[in-house]
Amino acid sequence: MLNIPYKGTPGALQDIVSGQVDLGFLDLTAAMPLISSGRIVAVATTGATRPAALPNVPTIAESGYPNYEAMTWISLMAPKGMDPQNVEKINKAVNSILAEENFRKSVAAKGMEAAGSTPGALQSFIKEELVKWKSVIEQANISIN
Repeated sequence: MLNIPYKGTPGALQDIVSGQVDLGFLDLTAAMPLISSGRIVAVATTGATRPAALPNVPTIAESGYPNYEAMTWISLMAPKGMDPQNVEKINKAVNSILAEENFRKSVAAKGMEAAGSTPGALQSFIKEELVKWKSVIEQANISIN
């Protein structure tokens, strides 16, 4: 495969829909409307499990590349030194929203999964991601300038 760098998802989606490129790794939330309308076809997903919005689309790991997992994640950040009580209060409020069934259904329809956490668990997750991707970058001899 030849990598074609895009400045953003819209250009990549446009080129896939028009047939200018054959394949792309895309954010599922951006691609879902085109998948749902049949204008593009989902070949595989990059997460560890199949998303609820695409239960019949295999993961890359299921497609023959064991242990493959790459996902987009979103988190809420605050400035260093924020009062821990405020952090806990915000975290509790966010987790409450993420647990609401209507919210979960809404994000699932867009290809996302709502998952609450704690500030400590988020810090651990970020550290693990840094280690994982540093290893990938080093093994592939990728230069970051």
